[in-house]
Amino acid sequence: MLVAIDKPTGSIVHRTRGAPPDSPILVDVLAQELGQRVFPVHRLDRQTSGVMVFALSSEVARRVAGDIQTMQWKKTYLGLCRGVITEPQMVDSPVREGDKRRPARTDVTPLEVYCNRYTFFRAIPHTGRRHQVRYHFRHLRHPLASDSNYGDGAVNRFFRQTMGLNRLFLRCPIRQRRVDWTFQQSWRPSYRMCSMPWRSMRAPWADRRCPLGR
Repeated sequence: MLVAIDKPTGSIVHRTRGAPPDSPILVDVLAQELGQRVFPVHRLDRQTSGVMVFALSSEVARRVAGDIQTMQWKKTYLGLCRGVITEPQMVDSPVREGDKRRPARTDVTPLEVYCNRYTFFRAIPHTGRRHQVRYHFRHLRHPLASDSNYGDGAVNRFFRQTMGLNRLFLRCPIRQRRVDWTFQQSWRPSYRMCSMPWRSMRAPWADRRCPLGR
């Protein structure tokens, strides 16, 4: 059995060193909700929101993680970046993990341009490096809106002061409450969508309309 949740920004999968003490810990919250231990099969950055998948056994988690490593899963992100991107492109640039630089590739497709200054985009990473999408957009000189690590301070202040946006504008979306998987092995675990009590954890800007004009 797999369980998929809509991860809120600011939450973390496991308790980690350096994380804010009030950050929701997904494995603990979900275990309490379901009444049993859960095992994450992939990761999302603390500041990224969107679909997050857990297994209900270590064996299923191991098998699904193997499929992820062999790129049987396709993870899609939506986000907003500074500057105008006019054509789809492949970013092929190594990402630093610890003291090593590891190969990383991301497909980028522009979806809409606002004010001739910002681009709403879709990104599909073909490797699973830490902060890969964020790093690649900095490499393109199109940093993500409200990215405190790799972004533009002036742009971040604009979104914070104008929209009350205090979180990264990057999401791995769930569409129509449905998730599809293609597995390399001849097995297919069942899955369910789990509604989590996130309302009290949502950022105050979440229900506002974006003030950016086209």
